[in-house]
Amino acid sequence: MLEIAKIVELAKEHATPMYLFDLDELQSRVQAMKEILGEDIQLCYAMKANPFLVDSMKQAVHKFEVCSPGEFAICEREQVAMADIVLSGVNKEKADILHVMKDCGGVGVYTIESRTQLELLQTCAKETNLTIRALIRVTSGNQFGMDEELVCKIIGERENYPDIHIAGIHYFSGTQKHKLSKIQKELEKLDQFCLFLKEDFAFEVQQLEYGPGAGISYFPSDKNVLSTEEMVTGIREIIKNMQFQGTITLEMGRFLTAMCGSYFTAVKDIKCNKGENYVITDGGIHQLNYDGQLKGMYLPHLKQISGDVVHKVEPAAGTIPYTICGALCTVNDVICRQAPLHSPQKGD
Repeated sequence: MLEIAKIVELAKEHATPMYLFDLDELQSRVQAMKEILGEDIQLCYAMKANPFLVDSMKQAVHKFEVCSPGEFAICEREQVAMADIVLSGVNKEKADILHVMKDCGGVGVYTIESRTQLELLQTCAKETNLTIRALIRVTSGNQFGMDEELVCKIIGERENYPDIHIAGIHYFSGTQKHKLSKIQKELEKLDQFCLFLKEDFAFEVQQLEYGPGAGISYFPSDKNVLSTEEMVTGIREIIKNMQFQGTITLEMGRFLTAMCGSYFTAVKDIKCNKGENYVITDGGIHQLNYDGQLKGMYLPHLKQISGDVVHKVEPAAGTIPYTICGALCTVNDVICRQAPLHSPQKGD
């Protein structure tokens, strides 16, 4: 990350609340991951993790996962190459698909979430005289994708969709996985399913788009969280042991970006209500939210900037616990409780 002195300078220069992104840190992190994975494994940025970083990611990753018309509009604005886009989303509308196909010449690949989406994509492709590449999304047991039985049925009937080239499989089960064993179990299952499709349906899966959901640490109290190197190396080794011989793309979001960003909010008021100390900031939970956080009970990675002095927020001599709240008109606007602060002042 940026040096503390530079962060202090920027925090003073710009109005809070604000986000600050270290783009050099982002590029360095992604490059380190690519070196571990090697040239055979591609990276796809799930841009829902942070649309602000799309432009910076254009030269860093191979693809962008886009799952709404709003996200696609951002890609258009940032001039992302259409060939690099994986057009995902559980609810694709005809007007939006036709815009992609007619006005943009189509994208690299589309995901198929249902039989309805398959038929819609076929209709649009025929109407625009395009042959498109698509990935069938296999469900992990929720509303996304289709179960293996329906996937097999569609694969068996693929000649009925002449304008769609089904290139492979898409799979994502969830995020914040801190154990490699869960990722290994999923990849082994996908490996066997690809082999089954080849043997029983003469269908060669050319492309496997897999979201590992690798976890990152939001709280200093997190235990047994793998380092980036350990997680990425572990995924690479699991992939090396697969029978699958096609192209594997790892779809990641927060795991790529979480370490490059900081959020700044300024103290606007300080008070004590019925024995509990509070600081009120100009931000709030509409701007800052942690997976796993429960009513502010967990202390995130936090620093207190007082003038030119930077304090690490952790129990120490001279600190007093404060509940940090945002400016929203709801009792739920609690960023964290019992944060050990150093004599907080308005403007910190």
